[in-house]
Amino acid sequence: MGRPINLFESLVEDVLRQFTDDEEELCDAMAMALNGIQPHYYCRPETISMMNAAEMEDCRFQAEESAKKALTYVRHYPKPQKL
Repeated sequence: MGRPINLFESLVEDVLRQFTDDEEELCDAMAMALNGIQPHYYCRPETISMMNAAEMEDCRFQAEESAKKALTYVRHYPKPQKL
């Protein structure tokens, strides 16, 4: 039996990797972005292939908007530097 996968995890990560290669920044922004989107879980890859084009485009749009907002926030409010 497989584990449920949140469709938005890979979509958000793909968007964020276009704008950053800093793994810590990526992780922070990804967590914030995913917290801002209703999860969409699936267990079998064929479930995703059953989504119509409009549904998939809506998911991509939500992922992109949430990722951009999260990255802007993370960059505007950076973590304090370690001593």
